[in-house]
Amino acid sequence: MKQKVTAASTATLAVTVIVWAMSASVHAFERQHDSHEHGAATMLLAIEGDEMQLRIESPAANLLGFEHAPETAEQHQQLAQTVALLRNSESVIALPEAANCRTEMTEVRHSLEDEEHAGNEGSHVHSHDDEHEEAHAEAHTEDQATAEAEKGSHSDFAMEYHFECARIESLNSIRVELFHQFPLLKDLDVQYITPTGQGAVELTPENAQLSF
Repeated sequence: MKQKVTAASTATLAVTVIVWAMSASVHAFERQHDSHEHGAATMLLAIEGDEMQLRIESPAANLLGFEHAPETAEQHQQLAQTVALLRNSESVIALPEAANCRTEMTEVRHSLEDEEHAGNEGSHVHSHDDEHEEAHAEAHTEDQATAEAEKGSHSDFAMEYHFECARIESLNSIRVELFHQFPLLKDLDVQYITPTGQGAVELTPENAQLSF
């Protein structure tokens, strides 16, 4: 009997393809770049169907100026403010208005807190499809295990953003706003996968726009 392909199954497949592509890119990318280099960060971008996903990893020092668990009230406040800023996708990247993109999910994780606070940094925004959460949960399992293995040596931030765009064909560039928010960030190594191809580029405060 022929299986009926529904819109939901198509959406799930699209998300799975993106997650698989980004996971494969992570391993290839980390062989070429030090995953913990002060002043540097990495970004993976994948577009499939009407969806775009971003994953950004950065040493905590780039975003906070320190890498240890907060020790003072001021540092606790700085961490909270940084997480709140990173949860706002508009503070991270700017997208073409013509693409009419909507933030569907954001998640911010870091390794500066103890286990009591772990898992509290995720934020799902206007999520209307549970399949998205299931696909991301599977992809995050390996990330969490890696973070635990590295805990105690370095502190890092990992941010993920999921967008849905009404006119995805107009999404042909992004501008990174992180450089303005965090002056200690000097370069961002980007790897991208789009329907028209894939590539890699290094962005800087002076050259913060990626076109594809």
